Amino acid sequence: MTYQYSAFGVPGLGLKRGLGRQLVVAPYATALAAQYDVRAALVNFARLRRLGALGRFGYYDAIDFTASRRPEGRDFVLVRAS
Repeated sequence: MTYQYSAFGVPGLGLKRGLGRQLVVAPYATALAAQYDVRAALVNFARLRRLGALGRFGYYDAIDFTASRRPEGRDFVLVRAS
């Protein structure tokens, strides 16, 4: 699948329909949130690491939990920039 950057946030506040059906986690959002809650960000980075989101050069771009884009039998797919 081809992934591109797009706006994300709280689905209930967005103007675009269908935002609630997309479930993509971006590690860089955790990095941005660290300035507000360091402890919670560290806990989240540990969760991302346990999911395999940490690669040789840092965290991958995203983790996609959207049901329609996951391979059968998988809970998520790692999104890696090429």
